[in-house]
Amino acid sequence: MSVMELRDGCVERCPGCAHRNSSADESESQKREWLRKKLSPWTEKLGPMRAFQGEARWGYRERTCLRAEWNGKAWEFGFRIRSRRGEAEFIAIPDCPVHSARIRKIIHEFASKLPGPDVLSLVFLVISGELATLVLKSLRFPDLSFINRLDFFSLGLIGLKGLWINLNPSAGERVFSSRGWRRVWGEESGRLST
Repeated sequence: MSVMELRDGCVERCPGCAHRNSSADESESQKREWLRKKLSPWTEKLGPMRAFQGEARWGYRERTCLRAEWNGKAWEFGFRIRSRRGEAEFIAIPDCPVHSARIRKIIHEFASKLPGPDVLSLVFLVISGELATLVLKSLRFPDLSFINRLDFFSLGLIGLKGLWINLNPSAGERVFSSRGWRRVWGEESGRLST
């Protein structure tokens, strides 16, 4: 496998993209082999694999589920990984080149404007299509006056149509709780990205 230079915004230790150092052909070949192994009884029935080519491999992702971590001044969004010694390490990915420009703008807006853990016990930021959800590790909804800090006009211009809060007192491996949903801004429903 050839090693390609990381794109701007790509964090080397990020576990989000297994193929980011691969060429498009290498990535497609690895995916095809994985599918062949997993779907061996049906391989002959599979059609040609569709894959992003060239520059289309970047800036396409319209949905994401990111961990939230307070750095003492602002929220950061990314992944938590375990080291060989079992310690947790947080890796922020605010400018991931696979996320669409729209997703990156939403991440930056929330990172810079959401209040700290004294107000929000934020664990995850989930963005899917036109909807965003803040997952809080709490049994109670916070004072929602912080909503006024967010620039919903700008967020609306880039296609965000709703913001929800989900209370999940046991958030961790499981993101959402089936209870504790509240729409705090925008439409009752929007288009979910598939």
